[in-house]
Amino acid sequence: MSKPHQTPFIGVHLMLIQNGKLLLQKRKGGALDGVFTPVSGHVDKEEGVIDALVREAKEEAGIILHPSELKISVVAHLLDAPYKGEYRDIINFFVFTDRYEGTITNNEPDKTVSLDFYDITNLPENLMKHIFNVLDAYQKGENYIVWRP
Repeated sequence: MSKPHQTPFIGVHLMLIQNGKLLLQKRKGGALDGVFTPVSGHVDKEEGVIDALVREAKEEAGIILHPSELKISVVAHLLDAPYKGEYRDIINFFVFTDRYEGTITNNEPDKTVSLDFYDITNLPENLMKHIFNVLDAYQKGENYIVWRP
């Protein structure tokens, strides 16, 4: 008997790097309380990955990204990862860029303590763990990782 097909969550992450620094938000509340993450979010039903990233960047950081300037750099398949009280696979798409318009603003102070750039060679220890693997893959020119929590 074959195993049932899964329905993974789909996430998008903005890897905005300028002058050797990565934009990170320190999360507030919930399972990610105190954890640093890139500007990120979920792909809504009937929404494309790049469109979701553009939307999340505007919602969370108040910046404008142009879809024609973006490309998916790394895909991370998180196997059986904890998310909102259950365990499911998560497929995360990472877009590395140094381009945006506007002024970075913490538009979600109820969910985010801070939104700042951090030196990519000295990132916070409480950075979401698989982000270290994604950065390593990107620096090696790899575009896909599998990560098990």
